[in-house]
Amino acid sequence: HGLFFKNSSWTSIAAREGISQFHTRKISRRFSLMGRTILFLGLVLVLIGGVLLLGEKYGVKNPLDFRFGGENWTFYFPLGTSILVSIVLSLLIYFFKK
Repeated sequence: HGLFFKNSSWTSIAAREGISQFHTRKISRRFSLMGRTILFLGLVLVLIGGVLLLGEKYGVKNPLDFRFGGENWTFYFPLGTSILVSIVLSLLIYFFKK
């Protein structure tokens, strides 16, 4: 700043202000995007929680979740739930990488 013109403090000030305005806008956009992303993820979590609560209330079970048990033991393998979680996470990652 001010390398080409002697006593040109106004050019260095303008250059610094221009750079800082650029970075301020860039940071503002990042925070705006981050805020929207957090809000979106929060809404998705609320929807998933609501679906799980309604499913529990009405006794809906995932048919791919296996439960075996005896008199003193129970084995539960949530295959269907794992597949659903994998699909949802894959879609989220796919959309956020774009």
